[in-house]
Amino acid sequence: MIYLGLAMFLLYLIFKILYIFYPLYSKNHSVLTDKVSCYKSFALLIPAYNEEHVILNCINSLKVLPYPNYRVYIIDDGSADKTIEILSKHLLLMPARIKEDVRLQYQPILAKYRSGVFPHIYVISKKNGGKADSLNAGIACCRQEIVITLDADCMLKEDALSTMNKVFQNERVVAAGGTVHITQSISDCARQNLVFGLKNLIKYQVMQYLNAFYLQKFTQSCFRSLVVISGAYGAFARNLLITLGGYRRSVGEDMDITLKIHQFLKSKKNKFIMTYVPQSVCYTECPEGIKNLTKQRIRWQKAFIDCTVNYGCKMFRQFNPGISFFFTVDYFFLGTLTCFIFLLTPLCIILGSQVSYLLIALFSIDIILGIIECVISKKVAARYNFKFSKNDSVRLGLFIGLKMFIFKFLNIFFTVIGTLCYFSSKDRWNKAERLGRCFAGTDKSFTDNTEGLKSAASSVNNS
Repeated sequence: MIYLGLAMFLLYLIFKILYIFYPLYSKNHSVLTDKVSCYKSFALLIPAYNEEHVILNCINSLKVLPYPNYRVYIIDDGSADKTIEILSKHLLLMPARIKEDVRLQYQPILAKYRSGVFPHIYVISKKNGGKADSLNAGIACCRQEIVITLDADCMLKEDALSTMNKVFQNERVVAAGGTVHITQSISDCARQNLVFGLKNLIKYQVMQYLNAFYLQKFTQSCFRSLVVISGAYGAFARNLLITLGGYRRSVGEDMDITLKIHQFLKSKKNKFIMTYVPQSVCYTECPEGIKNLTKQRIRWQKAFIDCTVNYGCKMFRQFNPGISFFFTVDYFFLGTLTCFIFLLTPLCIILGSQVSYLLIALFSIDIILGIIECVISKKVAARYNFKFSKNDSVRLGLFIGLKMFIFKFLNIFFTVIGTLCYFSSKDRWNKAERLGRCFAGTDKSFTDNTEGLKSAASSVNNS
């Protein structure tokens, strides 16, 4: 038992050190190019189920982007609130003819609309089938080369599509994930400076996102082992998604489709590339209360266990060694099993077992490395012009200890409960409530300007 613990401890150190120091000293690995030969066509798919509080912020960020070749498809998944009414009011929806691709399966589409004032925005109303089902409907209705998936509370940075276009100039790239920042932590001026005068629960998530994207995804991408392209902001070649049969119905459709792509890439002998693009950014609202955060994180863990059940036995046969190693060792053994082992610490201490000393040592070193991880992620984020002010840097330094000593236990709780919940209610979505937050210090950005929109729509129609 003690030797097994030591082996896991060593592996844990290897991954932690890799995630911390590889992004710090690595040169920019991105496949971005300055030579843009064409503007790829993008279809922005936004599944929406009961999103009346957030959908207008999303629309506001997408209605006018400085990119010449994109369409927005909002897929209303049988919402029971006022989502479709709000879309109709603010977009002045008109019936539209959209031909569907019959190669994908999804719940029946009830109606198709096009905005009378923003002609590049479409709304698809369908029977409820879940997020994966909505994405399949969106893929079937669009015809653009690249599909970008966004959550209904997400807002794209103005240069996000231009940056993503540079990535897909490389014909080998078939999928890419961008960086996701928390909306509440972004200043309202440049929408780039990070602020830290927030609730502790939000600070905790801000640091998690910085670590997850600028350290973990950066490192995994360099080793061609990206475990998940976030469903909040991911880009995929549409033909690839059609070939794969679209999304599988799951609480974790983003991790599932990422693994399906890895399976496909193995069969093509690494002819194609899946990558992470730190320069392409979107913003998402994070939960502000412990109840909604618990719902979100339990769903994330259920998604991972679902993928483990579906792909675990295939890892070292149908996947490349890199993704198999990161998924199995880092995510499953170190990310999930060690949380259950940690629960035995009080019992080991009571019984005076030598294993208790190992567990305490593991946790102590984890705290030290976690502090270093937070500092390094801040430094790497600054390379991409996401920086804290001096005052917020001080707040960050004071918070790190609190985060590592108190909020660390939240991660263990979410992992354990999420794993257990999978086996009792694996298909339950546990949707977290969202409030429609905008950038720090601002109110909701989409104001009610219905009369102005009507006038603009009339001008468009007359022309």
